[in-house]
Amino acid sequence: MKKLSLLTVFSVVCLLLFNVFILTCNVSANPDNITIIVNGEMMEFGTDANDPYPYIKEGRTLIPFRRIFEKLQMEVTWDNETRTVHAKNETTVMELGIGRKTAIVNGEEHTLDVAPEITDDRTFVPLRFVSESVGADVDWDAATRTVTITFLIDSPAKEIPGGPGGGTVKAYKLGEQASYGDKVFTVDEIGERDKSGRAVITGTTNFASTDMYVEIYSDIIGASPFKTQAYTSKVDDGKYVLRIFHYQASNTPIRKIVVLLPDDNGNKVAVAEYMP
Repeated sequence: MKKLSLLTVFSVVCLLLFNVFILTCNVSANPDNITIIVNGEMMEFGTDANDPYPYIKEGRTLIPFRRIFEKLQMEVTWDNETRTVHAKNETTVMELGIGRKTAIVNGEEHTLDVAPEITDDRTFVPLRFVSESVGADVDWDAATRTVTITFLIDSPAKEIPGGPGGGTVKAYKLGEQASYGDKVFTVDEIGERDKSGRAVITGTTNFASTDMYVEIYSDIIGASPFKTQAYTSKVDDGKYVLRIFHYQASNTPIRKIVVLLPDDNGNKVAVAEYMP
């Protein structure tokens, strides 16, 4: 009986130590303490053994590939033979290989700071690159170690009190001047791709843009619009150059460009449509 009691005590102690070990592993499973927020919603990690946390390597955040691509509403597949991740949506086709610092986006090569890799039998990809490749805005808050990704804009309202066209969105040709309240702007030209692989749309404004967005519609039937922020740089008093970057496939014609600005309540609404 004494031997049995000692054996029982020993088993209980081992079980307790094992549980402590498991709990310690779970607590330290997120060593870089990274928070990722996509369109205002915080992503959860570590819910089970198949849901690893993102981590930082050489100053870049790596994240489980399937989690981020599905969050960005992309179809994703894994080629085990070539150890390659394939992801696509209506406007972007992406290929990333394990250990390769060259990614392919819409048929063009891009150099990565950190290559995709396999950690604990899970494939991780660079978060900023894959997000920006589909037109998302990515911000990093070092103080809170938080990555904020914004890539969707609610569908714009078509009726705008006091807007151009007597309350309805008006269509313009490229180069024609549009306005919304005291804001005046043009969308002038759809240019060629720059060195980073982005196509550039240019125009002008009479204001510095921090909250001007556009939706780019392609000729692909059923395709969702590509949504992105517009940027301005001052060239003269009261005059700014407008630039819009996007990864629209070069062989896909643009059907229209919808300009969105905030109304009096801060809601982004459509104020003009440009038809190439």
